[in-house]
Amino acid sequence: MKNKLKGFVATLFVVSAVVVSPSYATEAPEPVIGYLGDNEEAYVTINEKNVLTIKSTGSAQSPLQRAKKIAKTLNKLQYEKKLRADMILPSIRGSHFIARVDNEVIFTIDKKMAEVEKTKQSLLTMKWIDNIRSSLGGVPFDYQVSRGLKNYSRGVQYGYASWYGNVFHGRNTASGEVYNMNDYTAAHRSLPLGTPVVVTNLGTGRSILVKVNDRGPFSHPGKRVLDLSRNAFKAIAPLGSGVIKIKMDVLK
Repeated sequence: MKNKLKGFVATLFVVSAVVVSPSYATEAPEPVIGYLGDNEEAYVTINEKNVLTIKSTGSAQSPLQRAKKIAKTLNKLQYEKKLRADMILPSIRGSHFIARVDNEVIFTIDKKMAEVEKTKQSLLTMKWIDNIRSSLGGVPFDYQVSRGLKNYSRGVQYGYASWYGNVFHGRNTASGEVYNMNDYTAAHRSLPLGTPVVVTNLGTGRSILVKVNDRGPFSHPGKRVLDLSRNAFKAIAPLGSGVIKIKMDVLK
């Protein structure tokens, strides 16, 4: 099966532009985006480097089909001069986590894809976004979260966040979903349920994408603006921290 990977490489329509100025200086060539693989495992490549690894989940769409679709979208964005590292953003649509540029969806992460990778949808989404951003010469999302979100957020809030876990695990949330402290969710007093939010720990710069599915916090309402699930908090700070100062970018 692995031998097939060596023999099958497809590069989609790629437009390279070289501009010669009077001083004969040239721009760097645009990245070459392609895909390779088979129906068990496939890859999206940028400049012949594997950026995304897509494994079979048993769904109707094979890894090769998914890789081809992602590569095609990236090439389309490049052709339209929209493929800029800091514009690649995470979001949530229903039960799926996505990466997008404006309203163009680059890829979708469903629960099965995350389970195959033995991780969570939010973490896999952020990992893939960082891989693409880095391959395009950008920096990981954690280190430049504000710039990319500036024109695509519904607003920014500052305050403090804590977390809630064992006592509430398995209970219904305000949205009707069962609270799972291992998922990446949050409680907010007024944001619409289902709203995606990027939460940044201002002490470390680490960020995480969560979905608002519950109401709270109800203690210290003047200071605390968010209660994170146990695992969401753990992704950006030690649980022993208790309360951290955060920035919330509320996504459209």
